[in-house]
Amino acid sequence: MAVSVIAATFAVTSAFMLPQNPAERIRLGEPVKITAEVMPATAQNTLYFENKYEIVTPFQTLTIEDDTMFLGDTVVATEGVDGVRQITERIGFRGGEEVYRAAIASTVLVEAIDKVILVGTNPAPRTTSYGEYHWPAEGKLESGFGRRSVAIGSRNHQGLDITGDKGDPIYAADGGVVITADSKMSGYGNLVRILHDNGDVTYYAHNSELLVAEGDLVYRGQQIAEMGRTGTASGIHCHFELRIDEVPVDPIGYLPER
Repeated sequence: MAVSVIAATFAVTSAFMLPQNPAERIRLGEPVKITAEVMPATAQNTLYFENKYEIVTPFQTLTIEDDTMFLGDTVVATEGVDGVRQITERIGFRGGEEVYRAAIASTVLVEAIDKVILVGTNPAPRTTSYGEYHWPAEGKLESGFGRRSVAIGSRNHQGLDITGDKGDPIYAADGGVVITADSKMSGYGNLVRILHDNGDVTYYAHNSELLVAEGDLVYRGQQIAEMGRTGTASGIHCHFELRIDEVPVDPIGYLPER
């Protein structure tokens, strides 16, 4: 390749290049010498270089409505991943000072993946479980969870006893489906058990009357029974249990203060 062609590429004169590259033609692969220190600082002599660097391209977040999900529910369908882009820029120097800089190419190295969030739009039915429990009766807490000394009833108390008068309303602590509404479980008397959407089960025992049947869908705060003293009970009260993964837990930690 002629020195004059190479000189034009670097915006210098052949006269400037020849002392450093005596041959008038340079073969492909041979080094070309252009020493910036000896270049005169004139308007005609600008050295250009290419510089490459990478930048992160942040992912975008997309929200998509989904009518198969309940209103207020959200699910991350796809996690976002940042992308990577390579930028090539051309930089010009004249007399040791930068006089020109411009991006001349942009290459995607890693495609960004959008984060996708599904948002429910279907109104939840009234019987939906909220995962938060309300008190099943308005009476006074008579006996708590755990070991106790009593003449009648279990000494390892697996729930709460809430006192009241016969016939007082007993309410579902949360929405769900009734899986028991009978007196077949020993000691519980007339019992209602409700299976909630999260797998928890609540017990309402010793009722005088049952107002629901097995298979009924109930909502939080719906009256399901009337308070009584059936089964093994020392007095009129509602025995309330909460079981998580079939294990009785202290309901106090899941009920609002009152």
